[in-house]
Amino acid sequence: MRVLAVDDEAIMLERLEECIREVLPDAEVHGFRRPSEVLAFAEENPADIVFLDIQMRGMDGIALGKELQVLLPKLNIIYITAYAEHAFDAYQLNASGYLLKPVDPQEMRKQMQHLRYPVPRKKRITFHCFGNFEVAVDGQPLNFKYKRTRELLAYLVDRCGASCIIDEIMSILWEDETHPSYFQNLRKDLQDTLRGVGCEDILDKRRGKLAIKTELVDCDYYQWRNRNAACKDLYRGEYMAQYSWAEATSGMLSNSSAGRSGGTGTSSGGG
Repeated sequence: MRVLAVDDEAIMLERLEECIREVLPDAEVHGFRRPSEVLAFAEENPADIVFLDIQMRGMDGIALGKELQVLLPKLNIIYITAYAEHAFDAYQLNASGYLLKPVDPQEMRKQMQHLRYPVPRKKRITFHCFGNFEVAVDGQPLNFKYKRTRELLAYLVDRCGASCIIDEIMSILWEDETHPSYFQNLRKDLQDTLRGVGCEDILDKRRGKLAIKTELVDCDYYQWRNRNAACKDLYRGEYMAQYSWAEATSGMLSNSSAGRSGGTGTSSGGG
């Protein structure tokens, strides 16, 4: 992902670049103080996002945004200013977002979830299902407040993107019992923990339902289902071994691994 940052004040540009790198640690970030410089760069280098200050000496950000759109029609423009009255002008240009100074990382993360044009991004969160279930973000283990929160996430991963109603999830976590209040604690823990590492967007949250957005994660089981040759030998008889409800999928894996000739659907349900 290539990101441009434009502000004619050196200190503000430095702070903007720091914020971008915090929110988008894998992005290639280029900062500019002069409109002519960013236009020259954009002529030769495609970019995905530009964070563009509106109030600049010479060419203002609105005029610069129009010229950048000519060069890069699929560029996501997020305008930045200290003046809220410029918001209407920004949205008239079909901007992807609008941020007020001083730029807050949390607000920037929200803008990243509503970009006008899709942006290729590195999948930061990784699920290991073969053996015990483990989850990591940028290579570091992800810890939750409650032990069952991890099991809730594991079940969503096992469902491969299929929407799960709350009663279904509770029946898995507590067999035939229901614990609505405890479940809400688990759901909040899951959302808060993912939000804290900037990965809340992997959850598809609808009223009374939860699912994993499989396209936003790396997962050995998903790669196996997609017949990824590099993963064909990863399954060695164990799948989410700490959870008894995972035995159905484990049985499917055992039956399919020998010849890899069966279907890729799971008996536990998958989308």
